[in-house]
Amino acid sequence: MNFKSYAQLTRDVRAWSDQLPTDIVAVAGVPRSGLIPAAQLALLRNIHLVTLDDLRGGRRPWQKQLRRGVPAQPNKTRVLVVDDTVDRGVTLRGISSELCGDCDVSYGAVYYRKKLPEIVDYAYEHLPHPRIFEWNLFHCAQLRRCCVDMDGVLCEDWVAVEQDSGDGLARYLEHLKNAKPLFPCTMPMYAVVTARLEKYRRETEAWLTRHGVKYGKLVMSPHDTAAERRKASDHVIRKAEFFAANPAAQLFIESSKHQASSIHKISGKPALCSTTMELFS
Repeated sequence: MNFKSYAQLTRDVRAWSDQLPTDIVAVAGVPRSGLIPAAQLALLRNIHLVTLDDLRGGRRPWQKQLRRGVPAQPNKTRVLVVDDTVDRGVTLRGISSELCGDCDVSYGAVYYRKKLPEIVDYAYEHLPHPRIFEWNLFHCAQLRRCCVDMDGVLCEDWVAVEQDSGDGLARYLEHLKNAKPLFPCTMPMYAVVTARLEKYRRETEAWLTRHGVKYGKLVMSPHDTAAERRKASDHVIRKAEFFAANPAAQLFIESSKHQASSIHKISGKPALCSTTMELFS
């Protein structure tokens, strides 16, 4: 599994900038993910950041000076259209067919899957599938091959210890019902694998349905109480064993760095800590 975090993207764009031509006067990003490296390149080079609509309309914003010392470039026309990644080049070819004017437009992508399509003039790194990025972690097709933790990933974590009785139970039931979602999910995942107790399956399913989370399986802890679960201390092993036993699952997304590392070691498969965005592989 190949993974890129925002931090890694920033380092890669900085290195890529050193390789690109020096006469580029403006950068335009392909919405949405291409806007990130486009803005980074524009800031690194102190040049104009323009929109695709500017280019479609034949406008040349780079002919005027911007604040913070971004100079006007009245006699140059070289513009770079950037996306985060390219596969067959369909999106970039579509953009190319829409542009008008006599600008010298080049096309680039930070990452590419296989042989570069003809439309691409510049690319930085070959990054084949399977791959996943921090900026589209829960919006990509690879999520179908992921096991995902519940508390701390899909929703805010339960921080109190007591949840078996009294006021602690009442507050925990409120958490199960109204926990704040952390990552909106637009793609189905292979399985939600959680240390939550099996007896709270109905409440957990209701929360997942209410927030539009689609999944193939919901795997929960078989213990009767949280105290029994803490005594057994087997939640990491259970997660890792389920992950290892399902070949279709290629990545485990876990909120705890320690647990992600352990899941990787036990299962022998990649695990990602969603808190630090570190991949153990």
